[in-house]
Amino acid sequence: MSMFGHLLARYLDYIYQDTVQRRYAAQRACMEHNPAARLLDIGCQAGVNTLLLAQAAGTRHIVGLDYNARTLREAAQKGICALVGDANRPLPFADASFDAVTMTDVLEHLVDPRLAISEARRSLARNPSDPVLNYLLAEALLRKGAGPGDAAFEEARQSLRRSIEAAPQFAKARTALAKTELALGRPGEAISHLEVAVKADPTDQIALSTLVTALQRAGRPEQARALAVRLRTLIAEERDADLRRTRGQPVH
Repeated sequence: MSMFGHLLARYLDYIYQDTVQRRYAAQRACMEHNPAARLLDIGCQAGVNTLLLAQAAGTRHIVGLDYNARTLREAAQKGICALVGDANRPLPFADASFDAVTMTDVLEHLVDPRLAISEARRSLARNPSDPVLNYLLAEALLRKGAGPGDAAFEEARQSLRRSIEAAPQFAKARTALAKTELALGRPGEAISHLEVAVKADPTDQIALSTLVTALQRAGRPEQARALAVRLRTLIAEERDADLRRTRGQPVH
């Protein structure tokens, strides 16, 4: 591989790793502290993020499910009850077996994401309004093409409302709900959700970009332009920071 190829690979890896870390941090922020909680992580792999989620909840009652027996051995070495399983099939657990169920980088690999979400929800015990699972259910429904007028679209909106009721600062759920408001032609409602999302995470480029669109549709072009400048500045700063990392330079 050429020097340019190596630099490009390192640059893309930095971008990916930064995105992953931000997503993990958002997930941990949604975990309710409960030392007695029983946690199931579907698609746990080697258990790295599983342990971080468990630490955020303050629990040691951890079950990890994955199809890869090799990575599960690493999870087991970390003290996780590691089980071989396929998220494309019904989960091998009775109803109300867990207090929290998590899935990271799983939905996009499934044949039927809605089945996995349904099974995860079935396994919940005391917290049927779990913000992360409701968000994931909505994402699965919307990714399958649910739109205004569809029953699935309204189910997604209800799930997102439950998500932000349980976790008002959950930026991703706020942004997703705002997008449905835009699809319904209600930019004002979208703006109210997006302002909360941006306040919760001022660096969330998806929330900022969606807010620019909402402001434009609401007939507020000056605010939209000002926010677009802020977004471009943020993107440029992030690009500069990534380039500095690839060159081994300090990031300010």
